[in-house]
Amino acid sequence: MKAQSIKDQFHRWVNSLVRFGASPSDYIHWKSDVFVYKENRTKEYNGHVIIYTRNHSYSITCRVKNNGTKGYLGCIVSARKPLAGEEHTRGNDLADGYFTLKTWNQIVREMLQYEMVRLAVTIRRENHERMG
Repeated sequence: MKAQSIKDQFHRWVNSLVRFGASPSDYIHWKSDVFVYKENRTKEYNGHVIIYTRNHSYSITCRVKNNGTKGYLGCIVSARKPLAGEEHTRGNDLADGYFTLKTWNQIVREMLQYEMVRLAVTIRRENHERMG
């Protein structure tokens, strides 16, 4: 896949995370969205976005050379504030791999899993009784 096609697809995937009717520029921080020309005259696309939630930031990176390689897509999550008593924030690597829909879907699933909150004990009990 060519670098321009990767860039266009990356934009579509990232912008699809924003709810209907909202402007992606209000929610997506584009850190890098450039073509880089290397010494050997190859063209490479570097895309990097940061998406913020109340407690986390998600850094998604896309890189591909204009030579038909499959490219790279990956995500890192970081806490937006340190835990009590710590001076640093915590983070983890999320899914990464070739620039494919499968990798993208895994990144989005893992972002959702990070944002889910545990139900109150009373609700968990009710669910357990119902599903018995």
